[in-house]
Amino acid sequence: LIRIVETIVGEFRLAGIVVSTICFGIGSVYFHKLVEDEFGKEEAENGYLALLSFPFAFFFGAIMTESLFFALSAAFLYYLRKHKWGLVCSIGFLACLTKIQGILLALAVLAELFFSEKGFALLKSKQWKEFGSKILIPGLKCVPMIGGVLVYLFINYLIEGDIFRFMSYQQHHWNHTVGPF
Repeated sequence: LIRIVETIVGEFRLAGIVVSTICFGIGSVYFHKLVEDEFGKEEAENGYLALLSFPFAFFFGAIMTESLFFALSAAFLYYLRKHKWGLVCSIGFLACLTKIQGILLALAVLAELFFSEKGFALLKSKQWKEFGSKILIPGLKCVPMIGGVLVYLFINYLIEGDIFRFMSYQQHHWNHTVGPF
């Protein structure tokens, strides 16, 4: 995205800031719509103000993937609540491609299906046909989104020769390691 915008604005850093700003704007619209649908307009405005005043919100204006991931995650959750499975899968794929943490959005799919379609009650009452049509089929439609992680790992392999090379960069530059919270 930055390279595309760079051809328009002519400078790499400016292009990065423009991309981050546009992505944050898109994410903000989806975030506001999602919260407003769930809780009402006043809560959506309060939630947005809380988002803006969050101490690390400055990352949304930086030349990093945070604002892109925020836009994709907010759009993903918005369409997930609307049960637009094609969009959920496509946007989920892009979120998984943007950040490895995007894989966690698959848990949101499971939660949405089980709670909105009463999946536990269907299992308990052994309504297998309804469970299949209301839970399994939509869930399987979202499985390709995980391909974004596979593409991300493949790109790491092509560039670095190691699918997990990003982990050493995260540890070296950001002190991120795999471990308990």
